[in-house]
Amino acid sequence: MREALVGFNTEHAALRSKPLGMHFGINSGLVIAGGMGLEARREYTVMGDPVNVAARLAAQAPAGSIFVGADTRRLVGSGFAFDPRGALSLEGRAQHVDVFELTAMIGTAQNTRPHTETALIGRADELRALQDLRRDVTEAQRPRIVAVIGPAGIGKSRLLDEFQRWIADDRPNVVVLAGSALPHTATTPYYVIADLVRRSLGIRELDAPAEIRRRLEARLQQRGINDLAACDALATIMAVESDSSPLREMTPRDRRARISKAVVNVMRSMATLGPRVLAFEDLHWADDQSIELMKDLFTGLSDSPVLFVTLTRPIADDDARSRRVEAHLLPATHTRLVLTELRDETCVELVRALVPGLEASPEVVQAIVRKGQGNPFFVQAVIGTLLDQGVLVRGGPGEGTSVHGEISEVSVPDTVWGVLAERIDRVEAGGA
Repeated sequence: MREALVGFNTEHAALRSKPLGMHFGINSGLVIAGGMGLEARREYTVMGDPVNVAARLAAQAPAGSIFVGADTRRLVGSGFAFDPRGALSLEGRAQHVDVFELTAMIGTAQNTRPHTETALIGRADELRALQDLRRDVTEAQRPRIVAVIGPAGIGKSRLLDEFQRWIADDRPNVVVLAGSALPHTATTPYYVIADLVRRSLGIRELDAPAEIRRRLEARLQQRGINDLAACDALATIMAVESDSSPLREMTPRDRRARISKAVVNVMRSMATLGPRVLAFEDLHWADDQSIELMKDLFTGLSDSPVLFVTLTRPIADDDARSRRVEAHLLPATHTRLVLTELRDETCVELVRALVPGLEASPEVVQAIVRKGQGNPFFVQAVIGTLLDQGVLVRGGPGEGTSVHGEISEVSVPDTVWGVLAERIDRVEAGGA
């Protein structure tokens, strides 16, 4: 929005005495969302303290600046750069609020999830299954497809990360290429495929359209693809299509066929250089066009040494996107890995790995395990909240972790509310 506003002011500079300015405030937390008011005048709205704070942040921000609260700053991890603006007094708030100004985006949204240095715990069988499939692809020189399925926070992305580390150590000639869907891209045509192609060719999503086009042409030429039609097709799904692109005059059917051919050809050219892993994350948010094109990739690379890995949440709807993908896969090449909740003894091992030195407080470990409910993300979020609130305090080198206060008094972390809401939505969708 801020970039679009700069372009708007430049374009209309002669018509306005001063540029149009916008103030941005972003905050995170639990809110109430839905239709409010009488039936004749019902409006969708959101209410709650986080909304009020966001409005106050916007009022404090100078024109063109983006102010965020401390919770938002913590939740986005290392994906964005911020400058602290100190603790500000906001209208309607008795206490000062820590405020940060957003200054830059570092990388893409897909690489902002937190990273943990602990060993993978409780998923040895699933990791071994992925490793065996990778070996089978290399030895048989044929594709295999594996669907990793599990609820939010259960460890799908962590399993993929560990698999990639194993590949880097054990199979350095194998290249992993990935594309991800995001919650707000479910209606963006070809987003998942465009993300896959961008990352495969080393193109940044945040680059200017002209720079993306230039890099696209250069990367294709480096791979021996001098097809202008393919370049036009890939530029289209990256939203940098030129005004003179012939795809603009095509019927939807011909346009889709041209795009499909270009994507398959690019992936095939990469597969000729050696075994590949194509990973598709969060397919429950994937757009329909990407899903259809994934089917073309499965077919078009049927004789190539490629392991397809899809990550998705379980969805009750039989017409869900992930179900439609699976319906087009051959049973002989298709494997399902369903991740379930960790057992209590495994969660104990996870807690002790995340908080070394807590062995002396078994009751605390058990309390964390109970709150975690077998979900690795829950366990990590609860531990993070206990550390943030000073209930757990890490000691120095060689020292354990001390406990200060009652764990039962700690509230549910904000990061967990989204996962809980997803669970509730899934129960309602299933009619339970």
